[in-house]
Amino acid sequence: MASPLSSESSRSGCCASSLLRALRGPKSRCEASLKPRQVWAIRFFLDQHGRVRDRALFDLAVDSKLRGCDVVKVKIGELVGGGEIRSRAIVVQRKTGKPVQFELMQDARASLLARLEFAG
Repeated sequence: MASPLSSESSRSGCCASSLLRALRGPKSRCEASLKPRQVWAIRFFLDQHGRVRDRALFDLAVDSKLRGCDVVKVKIGELVGGGEIRSRAIVVQRKTGKPVQFELMQDARASLLARLEFAG
């Protein structure tokens, strides 16, 4: 049997470049973002299983749209000011080195506060 890139297959009407593209598969793309229903399902699961830390990190990631390495490096001082959770925060991204400002919604602030109370 001839290989897909042999001269016989190219003579039969197939283009070698289109065959190579087909063998490689689709181009690498960004993953699709979560739908609101999926976000609420994850939040429900984390709440039902008492995963306070994971819920706080998930809400922070959803609100900030930061990369995972940046989310786990966020310091409490960047989110808390004057004894309460800020509504806006600025974090410097590790990959780009650029500061990113984001707003923390009420769900994220509540879960972060619950995490801080749980941790002591």
